[in-house]
Amino acid sequence: MLAFIFLGWSYSSMDKVGKQVLFYLSFGGFAIWTLIRLFTLNSAIKEYNRNITMEIGLEDEDIKLLGLI
Repeated sequence: MLAFIFLGWSYSSMDKVGKQVLFYLSFGGFAIWTLIRLFTLNSAIKEYNRNITMEIGLEDEDIKLLGLI
């Protein structure tokens, strides 16, 4: 879990490779991005999963059962 946050792996796993490269080049946004990511990672994962469920065509009731709404 720590590598996921502190190494910026969360960006590439959510199809944001450009942000991951910027994360590396700026040394984690000079630790500012890392601190922000600690608090926003959970909502970013839910948003990404919600987008995936919409792409595959799940209905709103199914998405609610998954806890993404």
